[in-house]
Amino acid sequence: MPHKIGFVVVSSSGHEDGFSARELMIHAPTVSGWRSPRFCQFPQEIVLQMVERCRIRKLQLLAHQYMISSKIEFYISESLPEYFAPYQAERFRRLGYVSLCDNEKTGCKARELKSVYVDAVGQFLKLIFHQNHVNKYNIYNQVALVAINIIGDPADFSDESNTASREKLIDHYLGHNSEDPALEGTYARKSDYISPLDDLAFDMYQDPEVAQIIRKLDERKREAVQKERYDYAKKLKQAIADLQKVGERLGRYEVEKRCAVEKEDYDLAKEKKQQMEQYRAEVYEQLELHSLLDAELMRRPFDLPLQPLARSGSPCHQKPMPSLPQLEERGTENQFAEPFLQEKPSSYSLTISPQHSAVDPLLPATDPHPKINVGRVPALR
Repeated sequence: MPHKIGFVVVSSSGHEDGFSARELMIHAPTVSGWRSPRFCQFPQEIVLQMVERCRIRKLQLLAHQYMISSKIEFYISESLPEYFAPYQAERFRRLGYVSLCDNEKTGCKARELKSVYVDAVGQFLKLIFHQNHVNKYNIYNQVALVAINIIGDPADFSDESNTASREKLIDHYLGHNSEDPALEGTYARKSDYISPLDDLAFDMYQDPEVAQIIRKLDERKREAVQKERYDYAKKLKQAIADLQKVGERLGRYEVEKRCAVEKEDYDLAKEKKQQMEQYRAEVYEQLELHSLLDAELMRRPFDLPLQPLARSGSPCHQKPMPSLPQLEERGTENQFAEPFLQEKPSSYSLTISPQHSAVDPLLPATDPHPKINVGRVPALR
């Protein structure tokens, strides 16, 4: 089953101070992403190394609201080219490109989340950014990328022909019809199913620690289903649904806290920090009460560095407002970049204010303090 693939940034052609390409290695509500140098030469380039050789199925790119590249090209390689490793002369193979919207219709108040379907094997991915779209906010002619997500399978375990043959043989002997509409939408029957928890939008909305707990609980839910422990699976399903609301709320608090730090309102920042700690403690206490929280789930994924929300040297510097708008869906025409790449028929926009900010508010407003309602689910025997 395709899943999120980890990666590290090998190199980039340059970056603005405070906006290194290494920022792309972190997915969270407060990340700033990569920005090219001011008045840079084009094209700009970023090279990523995936944690393992894999077959890429899907790429997700979260564009900046006004530092937008007109076109992004994709290249893949099994190994680094000769200018990184002199004894390995293999070059990158071009996959294709996608075009990004100039954002004029939204007044540069939305960020486009572009999904690109791919079928390519390798371990190194190169992105080439072409000339920026011109608008009144992008006074330094920069391009930027807030986040990138790679979804795929380990290459050694993604022989589709063999997998499909085995599944058809099993279905034949069990008397199952693979076209049975009753099986449609069930991830147990689809080898190409992608979990919503691997979607980039999930991480960009969720508190990182809560997101990790949700993923662990989802693994336990799948194990419970396989063992036919359906009461426990139902309990976990409800906990996951409630925790997603909790993660969004904590992510919102984190954005508001950093806005307060930028404004040097340290009393408000302290209040938000205490609010987060109290709310997190209350939620975790409820999880422990229902035996859903243990030491394994409590390992922190990482500590995000505290960064200012805006660069005071920017002529477009504005006071950041902690507004947390909803995710909007915006339809686009179905396009084909190259034989290997296809744009998704629809893309998503994250509405924000057009300002120079290192931390952009992404989270939707949610109901205050949602409760964990796992207690209403029948207890296990």
